Amino acid sequence: PRNRTMPMVPQPFDRVENTFNTLAKHCLRFYPVVDIALYQSTLNARQIQIVNQRASRLCRRAQSMQILKASEFSWEVCSWHDVFGLILDDEWFKMDKRKYKFVEEDTDGNEIVKTRIPDATFGLTTYDSSAIDLNREFMVAGYQADYSNKQPDDRLSKDRLKAMTHNPQCGLVVDGVWGEADIVFPFAVYEAKKRVEDYEDAKQQIQHACQIYLSMLDDLARDPKNVAKYQTEGSHPCQMFALVSHGSRWSVYMVWSSFETCHIETLWYGDVTIPTDALKLICIVDQIHDYAIQYHRPSVLNHLSSWLTWSEK
Repeated sequence: PRNRTMPMVPQPFDRVENTFNTLAKHCLRFYPVVDIALYQSTLNARQIQIVNQRASRLCRRAQSMQILKASEFSWEVCSWHDVFGLILDDEWFKMDKRKYKFVEEDTDGNEIVKTRIPDATFGLTTYDSSAIDLNREFMVAGYQADYSNKQPDDRLSKDRLKAMTHNPQCGLVVDGVWGEADIVFPFAVYEAKKRVEDYEDAKQQIQHACQIYLSMLDDLARDPKNVAKYQTEGSHPCQMFALVSHGSRWSVYMVWSSFETCHIETLWYGDVTIPTDALKLICIVDQIHDYAIQYHRPSVLNHLSSWLTWSEK
């Protein structure tokens, strides 16, 4: 693993390896099902109907936008609404066009702080202390909302997370913007371009973001008492997802860590003006949402517990 010391100053993975094989299937806890029939066999009739309707809407809109030669902004709006709508509506998660910081050497060998801004970063929602206190009052009073399973968790208190980051004995960075706690520990990142010619540029941008965000997850997985070790055997490898679109064409990538390397593997690519491809993309993104609910958020909270205890002792 990467050599880490306290305080946890951000250090991205140095090496990146791109692959088209299925190595990720054998070493990760979660791997989306690309086969539509196989995935939909896990859904009920109503869920299948809704997924098909969303895919049909995405396909029709993409076809129309292609005919009208829509702008890059229009394609991006289409993605947020038609592809990422369920994540956008989920109170547990937040997506935004948010910058991240990183350190880079200039031509004179001096380290300087730079920023980049992916088109969308997907991470955990954090809460003001007032929201957490209000939730406790409602629970004590006996109120139970339909979304009671989406209640704020005090481990995601902005105040606690910022205090932990600013603690010189800890310094764990939780947000791409150092010292902040807005979108924490991302599980996916997205970059959009209008033209196919811009695809390689978009992929390089997304690759750089993954090196940064994956390193944050790897730091979180460390044992605060000894950051040379991980908290548990299941704490690594860390994983996340990356998505790139150029017009109607999309690519989805699996991203995970291994020792000093950030691995990026192509999961799927297609054109959403084709009905079956639109359906595949919707099914894959829904599974990424499921991953965030079932694996990513619980894992982040479990590992945060140790860091918060260490920082606040």
